[in-house]
Amino acid sequence: MKIRAAASLVLALAAAAGLAGCTLVSPQATTLHYDASDGVGVDVGGVKVRNAILLISPEDPGASSTTANFIFGLVNHSGEAGTLTVSYSADGDSTSGEIEFPADEGIIEVGYGTGEQFVLEGVRLAAGATVEVTFTSSNGTTVQAFVPVLDGSITPYGSYLPTVTPSTPSPTDPVETLEPVDTEQPQGP
Repeated sequence: MKIRAAASLVLALAAAAGLAGCTLVSPQATTLHYDASDGVGVDVGGVKVRNAILLISPEDPGASSTTANFIFGLVNHSGEAGTLTVSYSADGDSTSGEIEFPADEGIIEVGYGTGEQFVLEGVRLAAGATVEVTFTSSNGTTVQAFVPVLDGSITPYGSYLPTVTPSTPSPTDPVETLEPVDTEQPQGP
């Protein structure tokens, strides 16, 4: 009876050890970076760009636009203030812009939330496309990534579509004031 109990105990311990070892060499899924939303993420040296998306507001659904609001979250792990340059091109046209970031590690909302719109103009983009974007940090690190182009058809992004403030024309000549003209016809006899 003691041999049977001891054999059962050894068998149970061997089974437990064997089954527990299945995850011994498996990578932990929570330590792997992945893009959980519609945008893409890149690490540019000590600067992390997350959920990068180009949002366009075409005049007609399915059309293309030359104005895009580039939205993304930026986290600076470098410990130094700096600049992130973003550039892309298509069909021979190119555009770029710069974002300055402080030395602290807080999240900087670019193009959404509390951040101002980061509007880039001059390159024709169509919703559903991906555009190769070059990210360059002030320390010289350059990374390229294919960033999706979306429009306002996805509800949450409708409030982040690009808005361009029209420039106010400066008056060159004084405006002439016109006097009203009597347009009524006299009635006949």
